[in-house]
Amino acid sequence: MLPQCAAGVAQQTGSPTVLVDGVDPFAVPGEPTSVSCRLYRDEAGAVDGAPSVEALRRVLAGAQDRL
Repeated sequence: MLPQCAAGVAQQTGSPTVLVDGVDPFAVPGEPTSVSCRLYRDEAGAVDGAPSVEALRRVLAGAQDRL
């Protein structure tokens, strides 16, 4: 497990943190870095422990478009 200070260095806002090209596409502006469990909201606003498949597809498609 990372110490709290390492979470800040890694810009981690909980686990799991998904990085695409070194950026957390699901980051909430102003959310403090943390060594904790992370919750994600889906398109309907429901809470889950990971991004939805649809959200991941959107993020990855956007990254592909930038290549």
